Amino acid sequence: MTDPRPGQVKTIRAERGARRAARKALRREVRAVAGELHPGLWVVAGPQLWLRAGGIPPSDHVRRTKGEPAAASVRARVRKVLSLRDSFWVGRRSRGTAEAAIVAFDGGVVLLDPTNQRVLRTYGHGAVSDQYIRWREAFSRHVSAPAFEVAGGGRLLIEDLVDGVHLLEVEPRARELVVRRLFDDYARLTKHEGEPRDGLLGTLSDAVQSSEVPEALRGAWVRADLSWLEGSTTWVPSAFEASAKNLMVALPSTPRPIDLGDLQPDPYFTYPIGIMIAAGDESLRAYVAGAFDSEIARLVAAAGGAPWHASRESREGLLLARIVYVAMRDARAAPSQERTQAFLDSLGPRWAAIESALNTP
Repeated sequence: MTDPRPGQVKTIRAERGARRAARKALRREVRAVAGELHPGLWVVAGPQLWLRAGGIPPSDHVRRTKGEPAAASVRARVRKVLSLRDSFWVGRRSRGTAEAAIVAFDGGVVLLDPTNQRVLRTYGHGAVSDQYIRWREAFSRHVSAPAFEVAGGGRLLIEDLVDGVHLLEVEPRARELVVRRLFDDYARLTKHEGEPRDGLLGTLSDAVQSSEVPEALRGAWVRADLSWLEGSTTWVPSAFEASAKNLMVALPSTPRPIDLGDLQPDPYFTYPIGIMIAAGDESLRAYVAGAFDSEIARLVAAAGGAPWHASRESREGLLLARIVYVAMRDARAAPSQERTQAFLDSLGPRWAAIESALNTP
């Protein structure tokens, strides 16, 4: 094995320096909320996770999704825990009770307080807005979301810690019932809290036609029935990330979306269709075969737009509208000159997740 060249050494040192700076920045985020943390030694347990040494351990789910990657060696984990470089001490003056802290990707910190069954959230941009509170209250009137309150002059959002299991921990057949109930929850949300906006179908079509999307996707878009999306589209205050890890199930089958810090308006079908995809291949194939037609018909009717005609082409159109819209939403976060590529980068894996189901006879 040859020694690295001088240029490579410089690059390695720069990368190490950047990683150290990033760790320090994340640690500052956590230390900024030290008044909410349980006194004791806090150690880093993952890229964005800090735990109180000797405290109540977080759930297996938190460790799997926020802790060290499974591929990390035992020796590397021991070095990480024993290193005081990223650890810090919270003194006894703190009256906090949180046992775990997660630095959110979009700024702020999520604190887990299992003793009091609470989740506390701060936001990198400051206080919780009045608009967010209105959206959250409207959402919670129809969807079984965690109860919440705002404290500290809007600096802190306090939620109930939801008891239950995650979506993929439920048997596949039971997941279908969870998805059906979520569709019906969103139908009520859409009927009572929705707001019509014009132009979505044209915007989605332009994105497909003007970008180098996969040819198979372009062909599917042409074949799909999107007539139900003509005219105005109803937008609702909605959970943002439709992933299985962000949907708890209160047994036997009540869906409870969590991680609602970035709740915002989206087209009414965006989240429930996303959760149906996230529920796994069996649910997706059942959807394509028409198993959810009754629920979809109620959801689309609640939006008050063009009628829904139960057909394979309409089901495919709903899937495609969802993945194209979310890819466009993701691309908005990129600099303007990079948005086309960001759109394609987001769309690619979303298309891959549904393509095989669309090709099933």
